Amino acid sequence: MAAGNRTWAAVTVVYRTGFEQAEGYDLSYTLDGQQNWLADGTGGNGVYTNLFGLLEFGQQAYVGLFEPLIPGEQALTVWRPLNLGTLPPQTPMVRFSVWMEIFDSLEYLFYDRFQWSVYATNRAETGGISTNGLLWFTLDFNNWDRTINYRLQGQTNYTWTGWGFDNEALYQVQILMDFARNRWSATVSDAVVVTNQPITTDGSPLSLGAIAAVWVYRNPNTPGDNYMVFDDYEVRREPGLIPHLEPIAHATGFFALRLAGEPGRRYAIDASTNLTVWMPLRTNTTDLTLGTFDFADRDARTRLRFYRGRLVP
Repeated sequence: MAAGNRTWAAVTVVYRTGFEQAEGYDLSYTLDGQQNWLADGTGGNGVYTNLFGLLEFGQQAYVGLFEPLIPGEQALTVWRPLNLGTLPPQTPMVRFSVWMEIFDSLEYLFYDRFQWSVYATNRAETGGISTNGLLWFTLDFNNWDRTINYRLQGQTNYTWTGWGFDNEALYQVQILMDFARNRWSATVSDAVVVTNQPITTDGSPLSLGAIAAVWVYRNPNTPGDNYMVFDDYEVRREPGLIPHLEPIAHATGFFALRLAGEPGRRYAIDASTNLTVWMPLRTNTTDLTLGTFDFADRDARTRLRFYRGRLVP
């Protein structure tokens, strides 16, 4: 089956918003309290129009800009409860996507962290999560040094992804979570920044309570007036996809294969002469659009081979 003709199960939208007036969002109020959005913390948050500077986006939400009302507060967390328990096997994947832009502080040396944090379903009395609840992982944008980082469950330190970001630059962030395999990956526009990391690190039962926008004050006594704007916030369930190999023509004349899998995931192509002992040939990350990559086997002319594709960490 060709990669372009793959059959997908239905995609189910769990939640989607563009923070528009037609959806009931009012510029006069904080995001907290509107359309079932909740918050832990008292830092600035709300809805405003044309913060991206692109009229087609209409209204956007934001966190940051205005200092918290409670001195010494550590962070602001804003979320809309999702409360997904066990996902059905037909759609074990959850894709979160959002457009975002970080605006720098005008106050020298006061630069904070902005994050997307993924929580389990718990603490129903607080709408699904609390900052004291079970945090699976965080994708972090550190405005101090403009690095993109992540932190897994139970960790205190951040891991640098090797990527950075620019202020006043518009990015689409996507986080793909595979609840069947306990893995997540993330892309920031065209860059695959995180690949095949565990959702839970201690074997806890998996669920999805919320994906929260977070403003972490680098110095709780002097938070900056930097802020993160976000729009087109969407969470949807998707089917899992078993990697598929197909022969293709290649300019080198060698036998070539195309692996088709999930976009932005790392896969290996292995070869065997007896279907028992397998030798790895190529490991690569699939592209973000079709979920494919190509491989030319220069040794295929001289021996009979079987091939397989598999997901790798």
